[in-house]
Amino acid sequence: MAITTADIKNGLTIEFNDQFFQIVSFQHVKPGKGPAFVRTKLKNLKTGRTIENTFSSGVRIDVVRIERRPYQFLYQDEAGFNFMNAETFEQISIDAVIQKEPGEGEDQTDLIMLTHQTREKRINTAIAKIEALKVITGKVVRIRLEELGK
Repeated sequence: MAITTADIKNGLTIEFNDQFFQIVSFQHVKPGKGPAFVRTKLKNLKTGRTIENTFSSGVRIDVVRIERRPYQFLYQDEAGFNFMNAETFEQISIDAVIQKEPGEGEDQTDLIMLTHQTREKRINTAIAKIEALKVITGKVVRIRLEELGK
């Protein structure tokens, strides 16, 4: 979904330069001369770094819907790291993850996974990589989720 700079809000997650950023702060500026612009502070969701960027007034920005889901580490096997959703009990396996070590006296740590809607091209690229793996014996099945009424 795309918005214009007039719709920017703190906490909104956007795709910018092929990365996901959360808007930390913004300021609409209308100088005496020249066009208006929006000065923003953006936090990279992958690295945690904060950058400053200026958008021209009226520029379209791609908004990304990020869902935070609590997952708990279960075990590690040859398929990777296995996690269970703490709310739905759904289990997933991922190849690698960056996560803090457990605290003093803890034997495990919880993990919050961020998921997002993506472009079809990226899904097709990911499916091609998965199907190329030697451990995959069949075709990967894609289930498309679409929202009606938009």
